Amino acid sequence: MSAEATISLTDELDGADLRNRFRFVAVDGGSAGRPRILHICTRFSRGGSEQRLRDIVAALPDHDHHVVVGGESDLDLVEQQLPKAEVHLEPHLRRALGPRHDLAALASLIRRIRDGKYAAVVTHQSKAGVLGRLAARAAGRPPLVHSLSMVNFGPGYSRLESCLFRAVERLLERWTSAYVVVGADLARRFQRLGVPAEKMAVIRSAVRLPGAAASRSEARSRVAETFGLPAERPWILYVGSLDERKNVLGLPILLQQTLQLSVRLKPFLVVAGSGHLERQFRSLVGQIGLDDDCKLLGYVNDPGDLFVASDALVLLSQAEGLPQVLVQAAAVGTPFVATAVDGADELLELGASGSIVDERDVVGAARALLPYLRWPTESCEPTIDLSSWDGDRVSAEYESVFRSILTGGGPPAASNDVPAADPRPAARDQHRHGAVVALIGSDGSGKSTLTRALVETLGTETEVLHLYFGSGDGPSSLVRWPLKRVQRAVFGAKGTTPRKEAVHRRAPRTVRASRSVWALALASEKQTKLRRARRASKRGVLVICDRYPQAQVPGSTDGPLLDGWATSQSRWRRTLAKWEARPYALAHRAQPDLVLRLRVDQPTAERRRPDHDGDELLQRRRLVEELHFDSASLGVVEIDANRSFADVLDDARASIESHLHPSVPAAAP
Repeated sequence: MSAEATISLTDELDGADLRNRFRFVAVDGGSAGRPRILHICTRFSRGGSEQRLRDIVAALPDHDHHVVVGGESDLDLVEQQLPKAEVHLEPHLRRALGPRHDLAALASLIRRIRDGKYAAVVTHQSKAGVLGRLAARAAGRPPLVHSLSMVNFGPGYSRLESCLFRAVERLLERWTSAYVVVGADLARRFQRLGVPAEKMAVIRSAVRLPGAAASRSEARSRVAETFGLPAERPWILYVGSLDERKNVLGLPILLQQTLQLSVRLKPFLVVAGSGHLERQFRSLVGQIGLDDDCKLLGYVNDPGDLFVASDALVLLSQAEGLPQVLVQAAAVGTPFVATAVDGADELLELGASGSIVDERDVVGAARALLPYLRWPTESCEPTIDLSSWDGDRVSAEYESVFRSILTGGGPPAASNDVPAADPRPAARDQHRHGAVVALIGSDGSGKSTLTRALVETLGTETEVLHLYFGSGDGPSSLVRWPLKRVQRAVFGAKGTTPRKEAVHRRAPRTVRASRSVWALALASEKQTKLRRARRASKRGVLVICDRYPQAQVPGSTDGPLLDGWATSQSRWRRTLAKWEARPYALAHRAQPDLVLRLRVDQPTAERRRPDHDGDELLQRRRLVEELHFDSASLGVVEIDANRSFADVLDDARASIESHLHPSVPAAAP
């Protein structure tokens, strides 16, 4: 190692041992007359920020690049991926907050920047972004560029971390010359924080995209033979590191839920990645009993064929910037299901095929996977314009930014415009119209049976999402599922009024407490489903809802249950009532596009629901008939549900088709 490539030592690491670990040889200290750029990276591993560091080095070959990496870095990987850079190890630079190490790293960086006379300093990742920019400010203010690959506040972070990083970022912005941002979603988030748009340039990562494939079946045969995978089963693919931020321990639960929801499909989970949670992942798979339904491949150097061969990609991350695996999936037309991280919506707007669910909504992710497993895509063609990920274009954009910064011209004009979506839809979606259709009706009207039949029949023609908004026997979230079991054990089956009344008399306070827990869990579930419905509709999916939340009649008929607490003298009761009311207010603002109201007379309702109290049935019938949906863009269709199921199904289907395709005449009422 050259004399110029220094290594900092801590009291925890012996110098000889550290030199043995840091095996690669750095190039000599720089060529005369060539400007030097310093990069600071908290932890160098396999990730998006490291790819962007390599992109900058490749874009500026006429500069000498010095790279400082933190003590938790993969040194073998640094040697492999940065052969032409002069690399320095700073063991005090670590991801976790720690005053002693942070101050030591800051002091070391100040000395290095002051002595190095760098033309510019580029910071990568959160901790390096803070300490590196503070050090540059203290060492003489060289031009500062911060590379943004992921947000460091908001969802996925604690409230303390979010507040701290927001405050620090607002402070550091005034000293930062330019931001190079991986995606438009991420850029907009920092604009809302106060970073001027003119300081930001959206530059993609020159990620390695899957190569062209002759067909999915050929790629599937190769992958099945190479890795020993069951070719006859649908594949759910995960590609990425096995760590907490990626929420990989949710993957076995996702697989379990998907298997339960798809009895005939029997999907198989393929995991390509490595990380410190691998042992826990394997243990969880074994505990659930999924050893025959999942295979962990470890790190795969070239996963291109995996993207082509799989039926869907899944990503349950807590935070991202613009997930490169989603770009790789879109490059070969493979649909994805991802949590609502930055970049996912951006790719859908560009034309990618996929679904977005709320963070940690594993059950929602499982349901979102089903259409892609039932109707696998056959095309291997890209669903988005990939030109902005081209390596030459990425290099040219970086060169433009740094030329402007280094010549004193200031940051370039921000390029926050996302490329237009590819107008070429998939073959089966060419005539698809997205809409939210809600079926409402009292008990005995047959709304759940009708909803399932509509999903089954219309699902052969277009992509359909089925959402159950009730609180009874339909699908529920993981939070509410155990509450349903307890409720059934205590109160008995739905409709057994005498037993309910007996429990209310014996333990009224316990019943009130349990009711509040149930109401809050139900409200949270409804809010998640409302968001799923709107996102799916925007992508052209037909969303069919069994029931729909409403705020007009509190206490029943899918209305808020804690409304009576809104005027309570207890502050915490008022707070809970206010929180519970939010999803119902959201449903009132975002009403369905089309409402099918199933009307049934009292004798028919009592005949179909003999275990229900007649007076209660009558009251619910009247409440449903009085509900109004003035904001439903396609109106409300009244359907006589006293007739045979076949007639009701024909009318319901004709109503949906006539409103979504006006050229088709509606059935006569």
